[in-house]
Amino acid sequence: MRHGHEGFLEIFSTVNEGFEDVVYAPEDFKDLDGQVLVRARRTGRGTANGAAVEEVQFHVFDFEGATVVRFRSFLSEEKALEAITPSA
Repeated sequence: MRHGHEGFLEIFSTVNEGFEDVVYAPEDFKDLDGQVLVRARRTGRGTANGAAVEEVQFHVFDFEGATVVRFRSFLSEEKALEAITPSA
């Protein structure tokens, strides 16, 4: 588990090793009562062979007030929605 701004940046640095020109483009946002589900498209190129990479990811941001307190990433919307905590 990583913490803080540095931890957040470390996650993306790690998952994007071996790629260049990586772009995350948010496509949809769903407000789920203290949590936000973001559908994002990741594009880039492999550094070894220049092959184009494109995938859709689903990011869950948990908020306390205006502060993000947890971030999770999934490759399917179904898995992301399973991770959403229902409001009390």
